[in-house]
Amino acid sequence: MINNLFVSFHLIKGKGDPAAQLAARRVAVLEVIHAQDHWAEIHEELYFVSTADDAQDLADQLRALVGPNDPLVVVDGATAYWHHLPERVADYLRDHWSRRVIGDHGTRYPDDDDDAPMEE
Repeated sequence: MINNLFVSFHLIKGKGDPAAQLAARRVAVLEVIHAQDHWAEIHEELYFVSTADDAQDLADQLRALVGPNDPLVVVDGATAYWHHLPERVADYLRDHWSRRVIGDHGTRYPDDDDDAPMEE
C-alpha cells in the first residue's frame, strides 16, 4: 500500500556545533526523503512523500538523523486540499495522490493577485 506522507523538520544549530554539522544533517535527511518512491518539496522544510513506508517507519529513519532538539513531524495524509502552491507542486500532488483528493480549486500561482476572489 502506498502512503501519502507529509514530512516537516527544522534543523537547529546547537551551541558550538560547526555549520558543516548542520549541513551534513540536512543532506542526510534529504537523502532519505529523496530515496522514497515519489516526493515533492512544498517549501524548504516541508515535503510530500508517496511511499510504501508508513509514517512511523519514515519518522524512525529521519529521527536517527536529526539532532535531539530538531522538531520532526511525519503525517499520514489520506486526503488533501491545497492553496497557493507553485503550479508544478500542485500538479505533482494531483498526479501522485493515490487516495481521494478533496480538491485544488483554491490553488493560486505566484503571479496571481492576492486580493482577487478565488475561482471555484
